[in-house]
Amino acid sequence: MTPISAVESVPANQLLRLVAKMQDVKGSSKSFPKHEVKHVSDHKGAARCAKFSPDGKYFATGSADTSIKFFEVAKIKQTMVGDSKDGPARPVIRTFYDHTQAINGLDFHPESPILISAAKDNTIKYAYP
Repeated sequence: MTPISAVESVPANQLLRLVAKMQDVKGSSKSFPKHEVKHVSDHKGAARCAKFSPDGKYFATGSADTSIKFFEVAKIKQTMVGDSKDGPARPVIRTFYDHTQAINGLDFHPESPILISAAKDNTIKYAYP
């Protein structure tokens, strides 16, 4: 069993309450109230970190495969409720491959549309999603 490697919460007014990258995790917790969960598995390797934007509209995941996926929460909600009239929703907006080793951490600038990433390759990069 692989443990949860990334988790991030979003403001309570969002449909998507919790996102976690899990692989083969079994069981459930009776201590948490019922909430909606969406498993995101667009990386080729395990997701190591996840971060929501300050406004809760976007989130990014960083992976052991060196990629960063930038998602739109509204499109993820469409995949959860099947509310897409224009065909299947594609929640990944962009994919970044700027690092040469696994992504260790992500953060959004609190006021500007900038995503900051740190990786095992000892670099910190900035992206404008």
